[in-house]
Amino acid sequence: RVNAAAALPCAELGAGGADRGALHEPVQIALRAALLAEPSAIVGEAGLDRARQDCGWEAQLAAFAAQLRLACELRRPLVVHSVRCDGALLELLRARGKA
Repeated sequence: RVNAAAALPCAELGAGGADRGALHEPVQIALRAALLAEPSAIVGEAGLDRARQDCGWEAQLAAFAAQLRLACELRRPLVVHSVRCDGALLELLRARGKA
């Protein structure tokens, strides 16, 4: 059995959960710098969750959009999840595909 993690080393450098969904500019800058310094790193995991009570919807949208934009710009993987908001997530992904 092959250990995929050993065969394809990479690091996850995402900002998931940053300040309850907000991805402030200093965090975005630091994440971008870390990704540029580590070519095999992935952006990480990001998503939208309508079930969360501790994080506003607008903050989630902004954080997700920032990480998606960075992943597209640097051509890095981004693990995406959604909870009770598949339609909203698909809209964002489709809009990004047209940009």
